[in-house]
Amino acid sequence: MNGLAKFDQSDIGIPNGFAIWDGDDLPIPYDEFVEKLLKKQSPEFMKLHVGLGCTGEAGELGDVIKREVIYERDKTSEGKSICEGVVEESGDLLFYLQATLLQYGVTWDEVIQYNFKKLGERYQGLVYSNQAAGDRADKQEQLDLRISQAIQDTQHQGEGE
Repeated sequence: MNGLAKFDQSDIGIPNGFAIWDGDDLPIPYDEFVEKLLKKQSPEFMKLHVGLGCTGEAGELGDVIKREVIYERDKTSEGKSICEGVVEESGDLLFYLQATLLQYGVTWDEVIQYNFKKLGERYQGLVYSNQAAGDRADKQEQLDLRISQAIQDTQHQGEGE
């Protein structure tokens, strides 16, 4: 049986827990699936490939949405429904996002935890507001730390003279 199956995400390492069934009816974790399909190149070119793949696929996803919202169309340029286009381009983007994580040795758990912490700091009580979005409290804390470190570095340099 070839196709998709839903698994506990901790079993395979990606959100929503999807794995691919290979010809032997064995589930292949999505990260392994991506690694098998990704073109093998030098580490530098692989990073470039996945980075440009992300930007290209994000652009294609944006084009599908633009076609519906701006041009008021109900089909993609290939004649698919807008929903089918969103699924296709989101899948392609997911592929390149997974490939990027593989190139940098990062897990989905790390990405999700970091994002959860960052946005939890930005939106107190997990409530969106334009004010909080503009203030970006999570970024202010990082800026304060960099300024503090720069001041300390300057003081230490002055002591060494």
